[in-house]
Amino acid sequence: MYIKRDVVRVLGNLAAGDQAIRQLGGISLVLNQCNIDDANPYIREHAIFALRNLLAGNAENQALIAEMTPLDAAQNPVLRDIGLRAEMGEGGKVRVRVAEEKRERGP
Repeated sequence: MYIKRDVVRVLGNLAAGDQAIRQLGGISLVLNQCNIDDANPYIREHAIFALRNLLAGNAENQALIAEMTPLDAAQNPVLRDIGLRAEMGEGGKVRVRVAEEKRERGP
């Protein structure tokens, strides 16, 4: 059973242009599901679909997303394992760089 994934999927199907989900703080909850989660296969894809439905034709939902600013780049264990790290660049763009400890050790 993948209850968390199924809840996101139901929201995505019911959310077309919905105001209530935004008013209840649900957009940020859906955004938080845009990660790969081995315990909930395809939750990221269902979250992206839910966001698409929430934003389509809804200027207020779109404005909420536009006003958000990135806080930091999430570190991914796969990148770390190969000696890379994600970092936030200018304008909120994510860049992938060689990790400092990798530079010190060499190739």
